[in-house]
Amino acid sequence: MSDDRPTPDLQAICDVCLQPIGDEEGAVWVDQDAAHNEVQRPVSKVDEGGFEVLDLTNLPAEVKWRTTHTTCQDAPAWAYAIPVERIRTWPALLHWSVHLMDKRWLEATDWQLFVLRSLEPKLGGISGLRPLRPQGLDWLGIGDD
Repeated sequence: MSDDRPTPDLQAICDVCLQPIGDEEGAVWVDQDAAHNEVQRPVSKVDEGGFEVLDLTNLPAEVKWRTTHTTCQDAPAWAYAIPVERIRTWPALLHWSVHLMDKRWLEATDWQLFVLRSLEPKLGGISGLRPLRPQGLDWLGIGDD
């Protein structure tokens, strides 16, 4: 029986042990419950004059996407988890990005930064999704100014 899976472009690196994550060994995940709670958090209040104003002391926190081996840190019960074997190619990462756009709680997460760090690992961090063939953003036409 042949393996029809596409050749991986991305490697998942565990946030905890900083080692590669093999198929069926971990996931990219976010605490969906925490993200939902952040979206629901009121960011305005009514002042003494009866006007609604932005409450800078109560802005939503950014819930971080995690990449972990199941043995290092299992995702919480309410996590939105993507098994690493389902997000190992650029098209798969794009697919998941489009799929997640329908989730109201996504705005309370750092998905945009997570994806950007996958495109350009120099932007920070060692763990997460990393290209197997690293390249700079110069291929996007924006270069390293």
